[in-house]
Amino acid sequence: MLECKDQYLPALFLVLTFFSVMPVQGEEPYAIESFAAKASAQLPAEIVNAVEPQGSRLTTFVNGLKITVCELWWAKSVATQNSSPAAHGILYGGLRVGALVGVIHYLAESNEDYREDFLDQKLRPGYYTMRYAQMPEDREHKNVSPYRDFVLLSPVSVDRDPGRVLAMDEMLRWSRLGSRSRHPAILSLVPMDTGHKNFPAVITDDAGSCILQAKLHLSQEKPGPPQDLGFAIILVTPLKENGES
Repeated sequence: MLECKDQYLPALFLVLTFFSVMPVQGEEPYAIESFAAKASAQLPAEIVNAVEPQGSRLTTFVNGLKITVCELWWAKSVATQNSSPAAHGILYGGLRVGALVGVIHYLAESNEDYREDFLDQKLRPGYYTMRYAQMPEDREHKNVSPYRDFVLLSPVSVDRDPGRVLAMDEMLRWSRLGSRSRHPAILSLVPMDTGHKNFPAVITDDAGSCILQAKLHLSQEKPGPPQDLGFAIILVTPLKENGES
């Protein structure tokens, strides 16, 4: 019979603990569940009325405990623009720049690593509007992302009119109130993974980024069947270790 000496017990316990919190191979580290929007002192009724009643709550497990990463709701109708010639690095050019896409909520009890934007800026807990924007094609933004589509995050305390389509300078000014830096708070958009047919769907890419795929309901100027647009957004970038930036 194999004996386990006392001096080996601590090491054995650590090994067993390590494997007990590792996800099963092929299992997504993130999951989503339906979550309703409710008006509150932090989330005005006019914002709640502009988004879909049922949103998505993104969750994960840390040390075996289930935690909420964020909550978000898509706009009931997203403003569009006339089709334009394909532009370099633009994926969702049919959306109107400045249009409300949705609302995201970062919880106070979540680890601050889950309250980072695409530029690794720490965001305060709270509700933020998400408005569509396009990154300039210039030297300063050249290496930020291969795709120029993103959403600007602004605190709902300043962005309280969801029906407005905002000018770029106004969005940038309000978004900097969220990031508290010279850079606006942004989340990057990426191409759809057509292998996933159900919506919404959460995917972790090879780099470790958590991507949520959903369908946006587009505004219609003419009568006809509702038009939807597949949409993919990076909600969590790979978590940093050992003080990496």
